[in-house]
Parts: sequence; structure tokens; C-alpha cells
Amino acid sequence: MFKMRREQMAAFREDALRGFEDRVAAHVQRCFARRWSALQEDGVRGLIRRGVERAAAHGIVAERDVCLFIDLMLVFGAGFDREQAWAREILEAPALDPSAKTRALYAHGMEEA
Repeated sequence: MFKMRREQMAAFREDALRGFEDRVAAHVQRCFARRWSALQEDGVRGLIRRGVERAAAHGIVAERDVCLFIDLMLVFGAGFDREQAWAREILEAPALDPSAKTRALYAHGMEEA
């Protein structure tokens, strides 16, 4: 039977996170060209890492959901989840699972934009 040591698991997680960061950075460059130009690559990657942390704090961990959360950060600001009443209301809704919260955030965000 194959067993992974704790160090191997940590390295695996880091590789997965780096791959996710690369995919989202390419998405930002393609879909948010002005923000990419303003933040440059290092700033975008920092925003992505903060987005992963902020999303996880709300229980949002699926790649697609985290990417949508980061999109909302780019449109409404990095602290939108704390600063926007509509976002706080959605994120605190106990009846919604994390993916439903993300979809509701995105739908409301599209109405606001």
C-alpha cells in the first residue's frame, strides 16, 4: 500500500495551489486586462492568494467557486465580502451551501455591475 508522508502531502498541496494560481492568473490577464495592467503579475498573484484565503474563510474551496470569488474581488474590491452588505448577507445565509453562496454572490454582483 502506498503512503504519503506529511511533507509529501504539503508539497502536493503547494503544487496544486501553484497550478490553480497559474490558471487564475491567465484568466485575469485574459478577462480583466486593465486590472492585470494596473496590478502587474505580482499584484495579481498576491490578490489570488488573498482570494483563496478569504474564500476559504467562508467555506468556499471548490476551484470554480474560488475563481468566481476572485472575479468579484477584482470588480468590487478585495474586501467586498466584508464591505458590501449584500455580500455579507449572502455569505452568512445558513441555508446556502458554499457553491450556492458563490452563485448568489455572482448573480447579485452582475446586477450591481
